[in-house]
Amino acid sequence: MKLTNRITVIEGALADFRLDEVLQVVSIGRQYTGVELRDAQNLPAGTILVKSGKIVDASASGLTGRAAIYKMIEGDGLHSFHVYRAERPVELPEPIGQVDQLLVDLAARTEATKARAHVAAADPLPPPPQIRMDAPPVAAPASRGSAHGAADGATTTVHARQSDTGVAPRRARANPPRPNGASSSDATVALSPRPDAEHLPPPPPAIGSRPSTHVPAERRSHGVPTIARLPENRTPARETPIIGVTSSKGGSGKTTTALNLALSLARQGRSVVLVDGDINGDIMSAIDGRDRPQAGAYDAVLGSVERDAVALQTAVPKLKIVPAFGRQLPDAAQLVVDHSVQWQQLLRGLAEDADVVVVDTPAGMFGPTRQILSCCTHVIAVLQAETMAQRSFNMFTTALYTLPDNTRPEVLGVVLNMLQASQPTSVSVLHRAGAELPAHWLFDTALPKNPAFLDAAEDGVPLHMYDENNPPAVAWLFDCLAREVVDRLQLPVPARKKRRLFS
Repeated sequence: MKLTNRITVIEGALADFRLDEVLQVVSIGRQYTGVELRDAQNLPAGTILVKSGKIVDASASGLTGRAAIYKMIEGDGLHSFHVYRAERPVELPEPIGQVDQLLVDLAARTEATKARAHVAAADPLPPPPQIRMDAPPVAAPASRGSAHGAADGATTTVHARQSDTGVAPRRARANPPRPNGASSSDATVALSPRPDAEHLPPPPPAIGSRPSTHVPAERRSHGVPTIARLPENRTPARETPIIGVTSSKGGSGKTTTALNLALSLARQGRSVVLVDGDINGDIMSAIDGRDRPQAGAYDAVLGSVERDAVALQTAVPKLKIVPAFGRQLPDAAQLVVDHSVQWQQLLRGLAEDADVVVVDTPAGMFGPTRQILSCCTHVIAVLQAETMAQRSFNMFTTALYTLPDNTRPEVLGVVLNMLQASQPTSVSVLHRAGAELPAHWLFDTALPKNPAFLDAAEDGVPLHMYDENNPPAVAWLFDCLAREVVDRLQLPVPARKKRRLFS
């Protein structure tokens, strides 16, 4: 790989920074960026070239492509890294792949390697099932219909907040039962119990296995951590919900969804704190308020300000916003450091004075997003109703399951965004999501692609504040979405008052 005009911008020791997180941060830009790895003698040992979220080229120890990437991330014999801006390569190769997807593949490969070390040759590890949003659903054979039956008494419970511990409380989850008479290699039905199961994350849910909804006892377990159940099977939340709003790709409308959802929750009379964790597309820029904050969430996480100094009171009495940053961007080198503990302290501290905390995360599922999600109690995924977003959505589930069980947020739901009812391709994403996603993941409320979003962004306000007397019709959809969120969380609601049409 030949690069010209190197300008070093970041360097550090791999003992202090993880290479996968370095790649997540430096690959965001649209300029070619190189990462050179060196050994203990400070000699070059490998190079990775990235641009626009993709790994363009990689070489190490005579290896190229994916093999070189895997070798460098595994880190044998590597000591330091040097990040530099580079001009366009003399020879422009075909990109190796998206950074996020390559890291997910590496995580799956690592888990499989660990599993094979514990498993006898006669009982190989079956491949983990996937949500195939890029192919039609595969129906399970009728003879296996009972294979998905949930174990008696398998419920989702909630632990109360424990203020004396540094670990955020999590919900206990029931493991999916092994189907009667099912083969251990039947990945679309269930995975066989393994002696090392406690060391492996549960598999993502399989397609073609939607549970029954008319009889609670016949519901089938997907092994998916979610409280999005029918009313008789839901457990009230006993801690302040911290909801991460995320997506596996950029441009899905995640920030717009988080902002308008938070406003609708506040309009219900709930105390809401909206935390901006996305430096690249921050909320303050979306509402034309970038010059207002003096400090933000990353300043608190990095220790330069106290938590009490970052929340801004909005014109809506019950809504506060914590911007991503203040006057200056945080040091880029700090963004590749694991600040999970600091994020947990910030979010749990904000939750003490709120009914709901909503966090807008960066696009993708690694780096700061992974740290933030590990501190959330729930996650909402935004699925753009377009083909590219549909094909990459499986990354959300796969990456979510790389989080340890005790820090993995519960899937509150998936909201379909930018739906175009007049476009068959867009509608097909809705149909496929309803058929392939686990039951009750998909919210009933779908958000259309509407010019009102552009008009509100131009004025720098959420939809409900665009026109006080005649707000856009699409604004009310966020009220519907907020009510679904409240129902799934089982938050308290005022008692219904009976009324009559005629006096």
